[in-house]
Amino acid sequence: MKIVCVKLGKYIGDIYIGMSHKDEEKLRSIAPFSFRIEYKGNQVSFIEINAGTEIEFNCFYNNINLFKIKFILLVEILYALSSYDQEN
Repeated sequence: MKIVCVKLGKYIGDIYIGMSHKDEEKLRSIAPFSFRIEYKGNQVSFIEINAGTEIEFNCFYNNINLFKIKFILLVEILYALSSYDQEN
């Protein structure tokens, strides 16, 4: 089974924030699953991976399987790790 690693705000698999559009397209064209990518200028600024593919894979962040954990627990974990301030 394929394993995809995630680093919040940095990368999903081999696709990185800040990567050029050209380099990202090359990698995405051979990836066995689909991504949603957004750009600022010619660089990747947002990455999202689609869990609903025909290929079975696990997507991990800090040893947490992002597609196998209950949503509310995931939100609590990510909130504790984030510098996001809900008040502002």
